[in-house]
Amino acid sequence: MITIPHEKAMKPCPFCGSTDQMVLPPTCDRNTPYNENDRAFPIVRCLGCISDISGKDFDASCQSAIDNWNRRIPIEAGNGGDGWLPIETAPKDGTQIDLWGINLLHHAKKGERIVNVAWGPVIDWMGRERDDWQHGRGGDFQPTHWRPLPPPPSSSNEGEKQP
Repeated sequence: MITIPHEKAMKPCPFCGSTDQMVLPPTCDRNTPYNENDRAFPIVRCLGCISDISGKDFDASCQSAIDNWNRRIPIEAGNGGDGWLPIETAPKDGTQIDLWGINLLHHAKKGERIVNVAWGPVIDWMGRERDDWQHGRGGDFQPTHWRPLPPPPSSSNEGEKQP
């Protein structure tokens, strides 16, 4: 894996706050024969929680990925539900929330979002019941952050065509 130095200042990770990131250039260019393992776009990846964001195809300078990374909104505690909050503060009363965590089965331990999850009884593969996040993934998903569910769409019929 090749990482490239970057001159532009990088903002902290919006999920875990880490300032430890790597910039990965594309693994091919327009003249490279097709290979399903190649990636045409650059990536900025947080080494704290393994979340990442990509840039434009064939951007060897990686500037598009760095710009996308820096446009992300950082998490601020107590921001009224607009951002991700530490998992330790999540409600455990059956309220449905969205989770962000680490997919332990992914080779790079990639960050992943699971929606509409609640805390409650789950049954493990041995048939034992315990309280945990009801995401259906068992032990291969480690939640690190949560956020309230977004509000549903408005009930307004504006924009719909009338028959």
